[in-house]
Amino acid sequence: MITSFESLAERRLITLNYHKKDSQQYINSLNYFEYARMYFEKNGFPDDNRRVYQSGKRKGQKVSWSDKEEKQQKDDIRKFIYEKQLQKFKGRRKS
Repeated sequence: MITSFESLAERRLITLNYHKKDSQQYINSLNYFEYARMYFEKNGFPDDNRRVYQSGKRKGQKVSWSDKEEKQQKDDIRKFIYEKQLQKFKGRRKS
C-alpha cells in the first residue's frame, strides 16, 4: 500500500531497477509512476488508521494493510490512468 511520496519513490526505484533500461516495460513503468504521482497529488494518500497490536511479539506494531485495501488502491490508480489516457486520446481526435 502506498501511503506517502517516499513509499511511491521506493516502489518506483525497485521497479525501474528490475526492468532493463530502454525496454518497453521500463518505459511503461515510468509512465505508470508518473500517473500514480498525479493520482496522489489529486486524491491524497490514505490515512494510516490501522489498529495496533496490544500484546504478543508484535505489541505496538501496526496491523498490515489488507489485500483488499491494496487491490482497491491499485484499481483506483488504474482507473485514473485510463481516464487520463482517454482524455488525451479524445483531445487528439478533435484536432
